[in-house]
Amino acid sequence: MIRDAAFVMAVALSCLFTLAASTSAEGAWILWSESWQEDDTHPGGSTESKWEVLAAAVTPGSCEGARLAWIQRFNLIPRASGIFSQRTPSNPDEAAKRVRPVCLPDTEDPRKPKRQ
Repeated sequence: MIRDAAFVMAVALSCLFTLAASTSAEGAWILWSESWQEDDTHPGGSTESKWEVLAAAVTPGSCEGARLAWIQRFNLIPRASGIFSQRTPSNPDEAAKRVRPVCLPDTEDPRKPKRQ
């Protein structure tokens, strides 16, 4: 009886460790936001972009849900594919801030230069 209980416990712990290892191997998903100002005073009409982390998620689907909630929360105006704008309510004539929220695996950092 004790042997059976020890065997069951060993199998349960083995399953638990296997599940934990596979979960950590998948990694997290990070919701990033790239932002820049659109105006006529800079060459090309925009300033240098800035990246910041908005949220972290366990799955790509939950990251996408956080991205859509973020877009809705800040009432962003759709522009080009995946790019939105945000104007300051107090000064509608001010240059528009452009944002691009994007979900990436935690192994990718959009601030780093891409390899050739």
